[in-house]
Amino acid sequence: MSLTSSCFAFKNVSFKFGHCCKQLYLNAYKDYSELKQTFIKYQLKLSTCQMMSSKTMSSSTETGLIVPTFNDKVLSTSVDLNMQLVMEARSIFQTAVNAVLPHQMIWNKLNYDPKKSTLHVDGIEYILNNNLYVVGFGKAVIGMARAIEDKLGDHMVTGVLSVPQGISRALLNAGKQDMLLLPSSKFEVIEGASQNLPDKNAYKAAMEIKRIAMQVSGGDILIVLISGGGSALLPAPEPPVTLDDMLTVTKLMSRAGATIIDLNTVRKQIDILKGGGLAELAWPAKTISLILSDVIGDPLDFIASGPTVPDCTSPQDVLKLFSELGIKDAVPQSVHEVIQRKLQQTSSVSCSPVSQTTEENSRPHDWSHVQNVLVGTNKIACEVAFDKSLDYELLPLILNTEVKGEAREVGELFAVLGKFIAGAFITNSTVNDLESLLKTEYKTTEKNILTKAQIQEISDIVNMAKTSGRSGICIVAGGETTVTVRGEGKGGRNQEMAVAFALKMASHPLPPHVKVIFLSAGTDGQDGPTPSAGAVVSPEFLSLAQTSGLDAADYLDRNDTHTLLSLVDNGSCHVVTGLTGTNVMDLHLLIVKSNSI
Repeated sequence: MSLTSSCFAFKNVSFKFGHCCKQLYLNAYKDYSELKQTFIKYQLKLSTCQMMSSKTMSSSTETGLIVPTFNDKVLSTSVDLNMQLVMEARSIFQTAVNAVLPHQMIWNKLNYDPKKSTLHVDGIEYILNNNLYVVGFGKAVIGMARAIEDKLGDHMVTGVLSVPQGISRALLNAGKQDMLLLPSSKFEVIEGASQNLPDKNAYKAAMEIKRIAMQVSGGDILIVLISGGGSALLPAPEPPVTLDDMLTVTKLMSRAGATIIDLNTVRKQIDILKGGGLAELAWPAKTISLILSDVIGDPLDFIASGPTVPDCTSPQDVLKLFSELGIKDAVPQSVHEVIQRKLQQTSSVSCSPVSQTTEENSRPHDWSHVQNVLVGTNKIACEVAFDKSLDYELLPLILNTEVKGEAREVGELFAVLGKFIAGAFITNSTVNDLESLLKTEYKTTEKNILTKAQIQEISDIVNMAKTSGRSGICIVAGGETTVTVRGEGKGGRNQEMAVAFALKMASHPLPPHVKVIFLSAGTDGQDGPTPSAGAVVSPEFLSLAQTSGLDAADYLDRNDTHTLLSLVDNGSCHVVTGLTGTNVMDLHLLIVKSNSI
């Protein structure tokens, strides 16, 4: 174990540094840096050469991992330090994405003994005897399915996957053969949900998945693979709601700024398979759900709208949401009909995983046959980003793995933090200075956007950088923000955050020896209905836009950030990975570095 690994084994789940760990960290970091100093210098020189000469991002055909080589478009006004930080930010992000690719995460959870034909999942034993059925829906389930078939394929009867349109070709073009199904696969793969919205192909897949759930019996095992995007890929509207009605509701709520929790609250009430419906149809077969989380806080009942988890929402919750979002009158009548019907039912199913019998259905709602297992989270990606930043002699801090709120407001928050850290490199800034800066420079609709403990951590990491002689800091965060759509432009939440960050930073001149870089990107490789995962920008972005005669603020107001980023410096600020085959929400990296320390 490395010296730094020994130190960071002490950090708790809240990522807080105790006094003892801080001192251990400083000592270990000093030794670690001395040992790696020569190697790091060589590595940075090599990476810079790759950046300048590589024409496209490349991938390893042997491992399927994203290899951190970069497009030759670099910020026109960048000095060497800016170029280096852009390279570091991209590399940290890509390494984090590689760490949450599905194959290894699935294998980590499945302990299979081929001699006894037994499968152990988190301590529960299952007997395999050519009785395995597998269904899946989401952006990462092809890779998850490949892992299942590699390990348990001999016992598999059949399977159906509902996956995003074009993902098979994208994975093939990226050289990720280990995430693709073999020609002899027993899976039927149906691609749909173009632009992450339910469509006829996704509906067809949902009906096939429903058929298998109704087919399995008491001696069978149904493995359900779930990942981000699963809700749109498993549409089974409850009559008289139609697919078009469901799509209308999704669009209305999204444009009104609804969160993923809001969307899935409604989906669970108007869909047959969501809100535990899939597991109920599979009863009494054993159901194992392997879940890759794309929801803040990892609530199992909201990931892909919880098809194998008891539903704790109510029809009243839906009506309240429609009123709060101001869309009640625009919601299709069929949706209101289903909600009113449920309101009139005299009994309801508890969200407690215990056996119950309702008047509407004599079959017990028995959840003892269901095992829900979380296999991958945003926290894992953030921790890998934390570790990777050490390779670039940055002092890392995981600020928050549950970032939420309006995208542009969160982008402005990172800009305020960037200003504080940059200034703290040359002045004796304190916690009070940061609190004052947040009050005067950052106005948000979200209360308590940073806790006092988080503010203290930021101040501590700056002081650690100065006292240890380290010249750079990397603030790592993750989560999923929202966008209130006001215009007709093309963009996504991560691109909105990046442009908002650049606009805010432009009003804060930095010392010439301090550079700030901000990257925000989706681990699934798709930010909104665009081919970009997100963007990486510096404070110089605004001047580049102005040189091209572009009004960045206007593009942001029209939610047209993808167009803006494409026009500025030939699109060099875009983060483009293609569909990655995984999805654990977004990553945000704020890197501040000084060449004077």
